[in-house]
Parts: sequence; C-alpha cells; structure tokens
Amino acid sequence: MKTRTGVVCPLLGLVLVFGTRQAARALDGCRVTGGGIVDACGRGDSGCDPNTPGSCAPDICASPALDATHGGQVGAPVGVPTAFTPDSACIAGEWEHVRHIRPRLFGNFHASSFDSLMCACLPCPENPDVQGVAGALCNPGDRICGPEPRRAPANKICFSGPGDYALTQGKRSKRSVVFRVDVEDRGEPGGTNGPPPPDRYRMRMWFVDADSDAGLSLRQAVACADPTTENLTAVPGASVPTPDIDDGGDLIRGNEQIHPPLNVPCASSITTTTTATQPPTTSTTTSTATTTRPPTTTTAPTTTTTTSTTSSTTTSTTSSTTTTQRPTTTTSSTTTSTSSSTTTTQPPTTTTSSSTSSTTTSTTTTTTQPCQCHDVCTPGPAECGTGCDPCVAAVCAQDPTCCDPTLGWTDLCVSEAQSICCPNPNLSCCTPG
Repeated sequence: MKTRTGVVCPLLGLVLVFGTRQAARALDGCRVTGGGIVDACGRGDSGCDPNTPGSCAPDICASPALDATHGGQVGAPVGVPTAFTPDSACIAGEWEHVRHIRPRLFGNFHASSFDSLMCACLPCPENPDVQGVAGALCNPGDRICGPEPRRAPANKICFSGPGDYALTQGKRSKRSVVFRVDVEDRGEPGGTNGPPPPDRYRMRMWFVDADSDAGLSLRQAVACADPTTENLTAVPGASVPTPDIDDGGDLIRGNEQIHPPLNVPCASSITTTTTATQPPTTSTTTSTATTTRPPTTTTAPTTTTTTSTTSSTTTSTTSSTTTTQRPTTTTSSTTTSTSSSTTTTQPPTTTTSSSTSSTTTSTTTTTTQPCQCHDVCTPGPAECGTGCDPCVAAVCAQDPTCCDPTLGWTDLCVSEAQSICCPNPNLSCCTPG
C-alpha cells in the first residue's frame, strides 16, 4: 500500500543538502516533450516505490485511480515565460493526462490553452558537485541532475491553465477543470528503470468551471509564479482548495525531455495595423444667385430760354426754344452676379485596427488522415482499432482517442502502449526511455 508522501519532499531535500544554494529561474524559457506513466492518487500498487519520499501520489483524493499516463508538448512553436496571463497567446502546445483503474479508463484530460509557463534549473542531492546554472545552460556537463544530454537552460518546467475533462471514456466537458503541471527532466532514460534520479511529473486538477469567477481566481492562484517549487505561491496568502486530483511522482516508465525555446515571437508582441482607405466622396452643389440692381438714371435738367424781338416795321414774333442739356450720363444697368458654391465633402473613411495585445486571426484547414497501421512505439496517424497490432486494440480499449483519426497516435499513446502491452509477452513492447 502506498504511504501518503508529499511530492515536494525532493525539493525540501535540496535545501537540506545544499544549504544556501538556490535553484534558479531560467529567464529565457524552455519547452517540454515526452510522457510516461506515474502513480495516481488513490490506493493500489501502480509500481511506484512507497519507501522513497515523493515517488508516489497521495493515497486519498476526490477521484482515486491506480495510475496515469500522460504526454504531449508545451512551449512550441511559441513559449514565452509567463507568470500569469489568462489563455495566453504566447504559450502553445497540447497536453493529455489519462487515468486508469484497470481494465478501464477513469479520467481523460486535454489542454490546448495555457495561463502560465515558467522554467527553472534545479540541483539534485544525487550529485552534490553539479555546477548549477552557467550562462544559458542548466547543469552543463552533468548527466545526473539533468537536463543533459540534451542541453537546455532548464531541467524544470511548470505550466497551468484551463482544461477539458471527462470522468469516463465519454466526451470531455470543455474548460471544466483548472490544472497545474510540474515536470522535472533528470537523468536518461527518465523512468525508474534508468539510473537515479528518475524524471518527475505531477498533475493537479480542480473540478471548477474555468471561466467562472471562482475559476478565474483559482487559475491565478495556482499559476507558475515560482517554478523552483511545487508550492502554490502565485497569490500570497491565498487559500487554495485541495485539488480533486493529485497524480504523479517519479516516472515509472517513460521520459520527459526539456528543450531550449524556439524563440518564435508570439502574436501579442507584434502590433498589426490594418488601414482600409476609401477614396474621398465629394458631393458638389452649385447655387448661383444673381442680384440685379435697378438701372441708375441721371437726367440732366432742361433749361428753356425764350427770346422775344419786336420791331417797329414788321411785327413778328419769333419764339425760339433752345434746349440745352448738360452732358448726358448714360443710364447704365449694372448686373452683379454673385455665385455661391456649396461643397459638401465627406472625409475619407479610414478603418484602423491597432492593438498592442492583438490576437492574429488565421484560418487553418485541417485534413484528417484516415487511420493507419504503424509501429506502436512511434507517434503518427491514429492506429486502426482492428486489423493492426494486437497492442493497438488493447490501448484503444482503454483510451479510444488513440484510434481517433482527428487526434492521432500521440506520445501519450506510445506511453500507454508501454504500460499496457509490455507486461504481456504476446504483445508488442516499446523500450521505455
């Protein structure tokens, strides 16, 4: 029977062995691939060592199981160190965690959106002479504390966020849990079949609507603010409820591999400005108003002079009328035309989308490959449930996603093939690590 031992005990051991020596955060980030099988919280013999502190999961939890397989990749193509950003555009990947109570499934988890990702370089008591962090490499030249032989800036990664979960083989409920994963890449190969110390993996889940107020608060509280510890320290003083699922410990079989980051910029670090300019629309209305002033007439007064001449002989009266006009000012008609033009101009219509934290929208066309029969030890297209290696039928009976053409035969399926088929001499068996 397993004894309840905290999975943080190895970290406490580091403090005791190394004194003032501190684990260090890897500021440049990292990414993880791989998977394997670990103990699940609950009673039963999964193969973990109950006499080694931290090797097994707790005996008691809200949803007990026997063991759990896990796998995937997180931090690629983009994995920017992030303490907490809900559904960050700067963390990419896929992760699965499948719980078993033989001979059936008892929990099926999947995540593709992440709130936090942080990395660290940890020493280990198995090699007191390890150099620790040197430049961009973690424990250079050391193949005990990890991550070498694959050189990387970290041997510990932590990531968290919302996840989809189903208690059985049914359809997963979207964003129905909050989770946190802690992974340590130690010696090679990573399982307990290799030299100590083995790789470590811990999955904690809380059954809560990830988008509710309570879920958002919990997501922030369990985020990976300090990747050097598995303690939940993101929100000082916060009261974090006991997880409903607390699986993990030392890898029984499998291998975790931490890699350097790919240094691909994320969408939110790029400002995209889209400008749509329509040509100006001009409406011109011409209104002509003509104002005609009345003619200006200047009339010179007429002077009439009458001369009367009287003679004694002949009497005659001559009446002469002379009309003398002053210079005549010609009547002129001045027409002043005033043209008033009213121009209505609509300004150019410019639609500008500029955001410092924008999400690039892309359209992805996914072509689903039909199932194929291939080596059960190699990830690839989904295996066919019938007509392939008998190991495939055994795996898909417990985890139907491995025969789902929309998901494929993932690293997790390879790990399940190791755990399910290897004990049976009549089935194919992958070599762990």
